[in-house]
Amino acid sequence: TCPPIMEAPQRFGLRGYVLLLAAVALGQVTWVEPWFVTAQGGHFSDVYAKDLGQSSFDTFISAMGEEDLLFVDFYAPWCPHCQHFIPDWERFALAASQTKSRQHITVATVDCVRDSGLCDKWNIQSYPTLVAGKKTQWTKQATTILDRGDGIFGIADWLRQNTGVDVRLPNLDQFKALLTQRREAQFGVHKAKEHKKVTKADSWDALEAMALLLRNIFSSRNFRQGPPEDKQALITFMGTACQALPPSNATCRQSACDFEKQLKQDFLSVIPATPDDDTNWVLCNRQSWDDFAVGFTAQCKGTWPGKRGFTCGLWTLFHMMLANAPEGKGPEVLRGIRTTLLSFFDCEDCRAHFATIPFDAAEISSNEQAMLWMWSAHNQVNERVRQLEEMYQDGDPSWPKQQWPSPQDCPTCRRAALRGAPAPAATALMVDAEDGQPVPDVPVARTTVEDARKAGWDLDGVVKFLRDTYVL
Repeated sequence: TCPPIMEAPQRFGLRGYVLLLAAVALGQVTWVEPWFVTAQGGHFSDVYAKDLGQSSFDTFISAMGEEDLLFVDFYAPWCPHCQHFIPDWERFALAASQTKSRQHITVATVDCVRDSGLCDKWNIQSYPTLVAGKKTQWTKQATTILDRGDGIFGIADWLRQNTGVDVRLPNLDQFKALLTQRREAQFGVHKAKEHKKVTKADSWDALEAMALLLRNIFSSRNFRQGPPEDKQALITFMGTACQALPPSNATCRQSACDFEKQLKQDFLSVIPATPDDDTNWVLCNRQSWDDFAVGFTAQCKGTWPGKRGFTCGLWTLFHMMLANAPEGKGPEVLRGIRTTLLSFFDCEDCRAHFATIPFDAAEISSNEQAMLWMWSAHNQVNERVRQLEEMYQDGDPSWPKQQWPSPQDCPTCRRAALRGAPAPAATALMVDAEDGQPVPDVPVARTTVEDARKAGWDLDGVVKFLRDTYVL
């Protein structure tokens, strides 16, 4: 088996690439998806938006008429906001396809995990990024990055103001029904399933997410020309992993320590030449990054591709690090985790909302306080995502977002008066736009650990649960 055809020249050089093509022609080898695509899954297939990629993008632009317009959503399948936004983007695509105009309008998507090179070419720094332009603007790389603040209504307004073209967006409820039918045809009808009580987190999910995060970092950051803060943030991440990966993963922890040491000694000589270069270093001292093609296999395996997965694995990784941090090092590990997320988590909306969660390093002086801060942050994100999933009707039926841990998973995590019922959580009100449609965003509650205690959580019980689950 071989890497995808568009990445082969980087891996094998021109001569090797030609030989590889000959081998494919003779049927001696076959192309397979790269490990990070297989591991993450969740590619958004064609519905009404056109699925463009490395091999089709330039050809499509070349075939456009001079006045034709192309709108592109550059996304990552693991990005929660990308998942929530895609139904609206498909809705805009359907409206554009039904609009009569002298300018042909195409609405498309590009998967930045599958086609990272293409996204690098267009300098995509966060997901989703929406770009629009005429043929000449695309060929000259003079396109416009659209503001997503007002959702597709704002994009429709931009189209009207800049071209005079007026698109009629289909009824939201009817359109959601169409997308649900399409999803069920692709993945089947799934009903909610009961899950066994979680007694121990699965470290593989955490390590899979760490491998994917590192791959995203290597592919999206230019460490040779980029800001020095990125270099320091990567060193900090590896130092955090060196301190706090659990003893049961001693090989992985040692590999993080080794890489941190190498980065400190000669950063540019050891940073991978290409995102999948396994010459100098691979997480957990594996033979190849391809070993991580297994994907998520335990609690982070979603009902269908794209659900849970990477983000679930990251939460598992961070809770695991904090639970296994050496005594007194929890606050330092937490600071390292926050630096990593704010520097490298490329879902822009997710990162921005995470940054609004109250954090005062001076108030976090123990491992227990660090663990509780991350638990509280996780629940605030859960509540925000729950509301978004309710709005878009795109949640995983087997894993509904809830305040965590549930009474079933931890009967002692709530005070007696509230056992058997979820502790109350701050709820952000939805704001209606002028046309009566909901604004596609929900802020986090911005609550504190003390607010959680007042809401009915037993913090000692929560700490015990976190240790029982994540000390491995």
